[in-house]
Amino acid sequence: MAMARTIRPEKVEKCITECMDCHTVCLDLAYYSLNQGGELSEPDHIKSLMDCADLCRTSVDFMLRGSDFSAQVCELNAEVCDQCAESCYQFKEDAKMKAGGDICRRTASSCREMAQ
Repeated sequence: MAMARTIRPEKVEKCITECMDCHTVCLDLAYYSLNQGGELSEPDHIKSLMDCADLCRTSVDFMLRGSDFSAQVCELNAEVCDQCAESCYQFKEDAKMKAGGDICRRTASSCREMAQ
């Protein structure tokens, strides 16, 4: 039996998609950073990537169930994504890190829009 799909406003659907993408990218970048070693594997950078990945997943969960707290969670997620972008941009000579920072920035913007 197929589950009925909930109709959500476009900005919520966009935010869900971007948060899911950011979650995946941040987990991938954490693994990548640890394997690269050196400055990329510094604890604060890894922690930033993991915080972003976890909060993106949590934001998706709140939006999917239509929680009354979705806006507040997304507002916090925007801050965490911005901080993660800055962490990634410190390694902007690494194309993978720069792309990750760009995804975090897009997600932060989408979360701010969703939180309004």
